[in-house]
Amino acid sequence: MKYHEEQFQFANLLFDSLFGLVIYFSLDSFLEIKEPLHLIFYLFTLIVVIHWWLMFKSASEMFGKITQRSALNIVLNIIYIILLQYYILMAAEFSYNQAIIFVFILILIDILWCLLWAKILPQRAKGHGNLPIMLVEIFNIIKTNLILVIALLFLIIANKFLAAPLYVFIFISVYIVYIIMTFKYEIIDLDVI
Repeated sequence: MKYHEEQFQFANLLFDSLFGLVIYFSLDSFLEIKEPLHLIFYLFTLIVVIHWWLMFKSASEMFGKITQRSALNIVLNIIYIILLQYYILMAAEFSYNQAIIFVFILILIDILWCLLWAKILPQRAKGHGNLPIMLVEIFNIIKTNLILVIALLFLIIANKFLAAPLYVFIFISVYIVYIIMTFKYEIIDLDVI
């Protein structure tokens, strides 16, 4: 049984390491950024990545071995990290709309994850005392993600009509509201203060 415990912990260790590497390798670009708008947008990408890492950690704690035993879950988590890396790369090139498209795709993948687990979880966690809490969390994630997807879709469509500073300001504002909702609905299990 101990062998299996270590095997389940591997996924968490892998993703902690990958998130750390994504953040670490994105830090070197700060020295090259001269324009304030680019710097603000790029700094915010790190906030987004850290936010996703916190959501990943909270999901790991909430769903535990139920999701850790899933190869599909590992594949989706790798896709999350790849999309976050592309988001950072586009932000480093100051391709605001393309960067935000990667966040949009990331949220769609997260909705897919939630829909899959909303269907699978009742069979996998049958008799588990936290099943109702897990399902509430999944539906809270879906609710917050849908709000963000709709806002980002309008922002992506309006890209051609907005000046870059306004575009970046709207994105940051919308994503800050999303962060607040993840704390309000306890998707991230940290106390704000």
